[in-house]
Amino acid sequence: MISDIKFENQKKSVFILDVPFHTFMYKLIYENLPFLMFFNRDWKKFFTKDYSEFLNFCNQKKVLFYWDQQDDFLMQLDIINKTNLFTRKNNLDIKNYLKKTN
Repeated sequence: MISDIKFENQKKSVFILDVPFHTFMYKLIYENLPFLMFFNRDWKKFFTKDYSEFLNFCNQKKVLFYWDQQDDFLMQLDIINKTNLFTRKNNLDIKNYLKKTN
C-alpha cells in the first residue's frame, strides 16, 4: 500500500497509472506526487466529455501518454531514471484545471 511508503520516498518515486481510476490519481495530484499515465487512446470512447478533455490537458502537459506514444513515454521514463529527477515540480497546473472545471 502507498500508505506503507514514507512520504519522503513517495516524493522520490514516479507512480505510473495504467488504468483510469480517480481516487489514487487525485491523491497523486493533490499531494504533488510524481506520476505519469499510460492509457489506450481507444478507451476515450468510454469516457465522459469532461474526462476526455481532462485527459487531453494531461497529454498536453506530458503527464499522460497514449499507447501510440510509447516511445515518448519510455523516453520520459528513461530521463527520470538517468537523472533521478521528475521534470514537474508540482501539479499546480492540473489542480487549477480541475478547479476551473468543477
